[in-house]
Amino acid sequence: MRAAIALSLFVLGGCSLVLDPGRHMPATDAGVDTGSASDADLDAPDAPDVDPLLPGNVCPQMARVICEGRENCCTMETPDDCQTLIRESCLEFVGPIVNEPSVGYDPVRGALLLERAQASAEACDNRILNLLADRDGLLSTFRGTVAADDPCVTSESLPILLRPFARIFSCTTGNYCHDDGVSFTCAPLKGAGEVCGGNYECGDDLYCARVTTSESQCSLREDDGTACTGPVQCESLYCDEMSNECETPEVNDVWCPDPFGLLLPNPPSM
Repeated sequence: MRAAIALSLFVLGGCSLVLDPGRHMPATDAGVDTGSASDADLDAPDAPDVDPLLPGNVCPQMARVICEGRENCCTMETPDDCQTLIRESCLEFVGPIVNEPSVGYDPVRGALLLERAQASAEACDNRILNLLADRDGLLSTFRGTVAADDPCVTSESLPILLRPFARIFSCTTGNYCHDDGVSFTCAPLKGAGEVCGGNYECGDDLYCARVTTSESQCSLREDDGTACTGPVQCESLYCDEMSNECETPEVNDVWCPDPFGLLLPNPPSM
């Protein structure tokens, strides 16, 4: 089930490594620069023509790239049923969100993202992390359909567990789904120093940090060597479980557990 919660990455939970919108991690010594395939904006006018990645193909292709990357880059053995496990998990959780009308999944952007992910898997490039989390990466495949000040709602047919995530993705770029205790409304992302109720409310390179016993604020992430209790606090997005300090992950840290499987945040209370 671990890979299935990939699309909840913007909520950001408490595992060792998470993905963060809008940042660029350098490749490690074991990786190489993947060039334009990894760096190009999905909206770039010179983006290559691709066959759209239709909703029904998202999970099989996701499973293929993740497992090929693990087999190519991880020093540990890859399970024979890797693709089956990830595909089935994806179909249970990710599939319904991709098919949710309010999130506005874009098949062309999905295809371009897949090409970039494939290039990272072939090169063992740790930038697969920010590719999956960058606002012009994975998040950009969900264009959203709800503007600021409008209600972020989802289909009643969507499983209850997935509705909080779909609400977040339903808001257009630069917005999040605000819960005032009565209703859900898309609102602009918050900047540093603003009071927050969850990491998904904060803008690029920020997390929702507890500053007093009763208040949290959007704050800049911490440098390597800083004490941490979770990856969301770290600029590197990796909190070592042994030292409890922010560190830059090694290739095995990224590719042995699939990048999606490292994301197991608790759903926001929405």
